[in-house]
Amino acid sequence: MVIRLTELLQPPRTAPDPQPWRQTHLALGTELPGDFRDFVDTYGYGSLDGLIGVRAPAGGGEETELRTFHGSERFAPWPAEGSLLRWGTTQSGHDLHWRRTGESPDAWPVVVVGHRSGTAFELPYGMAEFVLRMLGDPADRPADIPGVAGHPHSRYLDTRTEEELDDAGEDPWEYLDDHWDAMEHARAESPAVTWIHGPDATVPTTRPCRG
Repeated sequence: MVIRLTELLQPPRTAPDPQPWRQTHLALGTELPGDFRDFVDTYGYGSLDGLIGVRAPAGGGEETELRTFHGSERFAPWPAEGSLLRWGTTQSGHDLHWRRTGESPDAWPVVVVGHRSGTAFELPYGMAEFVLRMLGDPADRPADIPGVAGHPHSRYLDTRTEEELDDAGEDPWEYLDDHWDAMEHARAESPAVTWIHGPDATVPTTRPCRG
């Protein structure tokens, strides 16, 4: 899966630092999913478009109650069976977790938790496929995280590179402004837009194209 990701998302130019996976597994009491380790070994901890952060996994020490599609559900503290282990954060009020289930970490599903809303929903695949799907058609993305540019425009920066750019006074995510400006310009030039001229403003409205 990570090999497929590298075809759509350029890894950092500088190889990330080797990860002490043995110590991490001892501290967590379990191995981590193989696709996550492959991702971090390839991309490092960092951020996709400054909106989806891939972080060092951390489990909660308290029971959590969240609203799901099946009603209210309690998640035991880590590392109990069925507990949540966070691996990512977002700028849209969601945290990204695995749910520990079964003996194989590679089978752990991703759980998207709205930490402001107290809601959660589970996806039937792992971390790397989640990132892969977030690069695809916005209508088919597994979570509503506004601003992700998607392939071929999205970029991933490891934490060290992002900090170096910040220290140099550069905006690591300036390319996103250019991307969305170009998208807005293309939308304004589209035949699907009708320009309505009012006394105070010019307002674009969309209408369906008819062949």
